[in-house]
Amino acid sequence: MKIELTQYQENEDGSVNCHVDMDKEATHHLINYALVNMLTKAVEEGKLYTPDTYVAEVEAEVEAEAEEEDVNYFYDEDEDVEYYYVEDEDDTVWVALESEQIDSIFVKELKKCLINTYHNTSSLQEDIDDNIRVRNASKVLLSYYMIPSEADEYIGLTEFMYEFEGA
Repeated sequence: MKIELTQYQENEDGSVNCHVDMDKEATHHLINYALVNMLTKAVEEGKLYTPDTYVAEVEAEVEAEAEEEDVNYFYDEDEDVEYYYVEDEDDTVWVALESEQIDSIFVKELKKCLINTYHNTSSLQEDIDDNIRVRNASKVLLSYYMIPSEADEYIGLTEFMYEFEGA
């Protein structure tokens, strides 16, 4: 029986990628061990692992999530209007917003997020990498929520402005 670890690469998140070479006998023993172990655990838990059981559990989780109500949202079926709860310093009010208005608010926040990624003060490589991922995600989302040509123009001007400022 032959089992040989031929490649080993540790990842940043602590996981490992490895390549194991084994002959047919070793593969047979490994699969046999895994199946016997799985069946033993199933018997110990007193239930069988079936697709129906899994589907039923997932459906129950989805139903539980659907029942959770968003307290900041109300839909008036008679008027076909969505209301969102907004808390001001002195008052609390329900505000009706169209989907375009919500998109506009989201785009403004994405623009702020994109600009904030150019103000990274950390020297840690992990923070710099996270910042670059957020910047790239912001660009993708802006391209989705804005007219593509307008998004490209805004992103290009922002990059130019901060590239020039950093030089």
